[in-house]
Amino acid sequence: TVWFWILFALSVLFLIVLITRIREGQLMQEQLRLENMVQIKTEDLKHEKDNSDRLLKNILPDPIAQRLKDNMERTIADRFENVSVLFADIVNFTELADSVSAEEIVESLNVLFSLFDERAKNSGIEKIKTIGDAYMAVCGLPEPDSAYAVKIVNFAKGMYKDLQEYNKTAKHPMDIRIGINCGSVIAGVIGKSKFIYDLWGDTVNVASRMESLCPKGEILVTENIKLACKNQIDFEPVQEVEVKGKGLMKAYVVTK
Repeated sequence: TVWFWILFALSVLFLIVLITRIREGQLMQEQLRLENMVQIKTEDLKHEKDNSDRLLKNILPDPIAQRLKDNMERTIADRFENVSVLFADIVNFTELADSVSAEEIVESLNVLFSLFDERAKNSGIEKIKTIGDAYMAVCGLPEPDSAYAVKIVNFAKGMYKDLQEYNKTAKHPMDIRIGINCGSVIAGVIGKSKFIYDLWGDTVNVASRMESLCPKGEILVTENIKLACKNQIDFEPVQEVEVKGKGLMKAYVVTK
């Protein structure tokens, strides 16, 4: 009958609409699932990028890290005219390292140097690296700083405060000595893997010599540092020291 065919047509139409709606719902669910996956992957990639950036900035000064990210193939090298360079070294470290376990000595260095790192971060000082039991830091790069000499000397004084706090609870108390010089340096990134931001020049060499000639518990600086401090830091009377490759040089002990 006519009604049969009308009902049949309506039923078929209803089934088509129902199947279409079900299919649309399934497609929508699949789209949402894919969008969620993309969002999760995007967040994961952002998290990994943030981790990579943080690690890179832990190795390099922020401006240098950005330059390296912008152009991985470019040689990064700069000359800075007014930079203060500090070397600190633990006295009799070799004997200490021979008398305790590897875990103890590494843990001790990590605790002490972490205190230095925190102070450097808060003092406008750029840590360059550690070399065994030696700690190297600078002021005046990668951004110029007119107070580069005063800041590095005050940082050195603060290192002794950190050492004093460390020794209060340390199982193996330590002593340090610090040498400082200032002048022009060349700085740049060396290597493609396990790269490092490092400094070169006579200024760096003389700072290292000051550290090796420094008495235990003191801060030995060159005349360049004394002049650059402009009477803002007190020094002990001048003394002359024999510097390898330089001969006799005037050196000063910082009054603490």
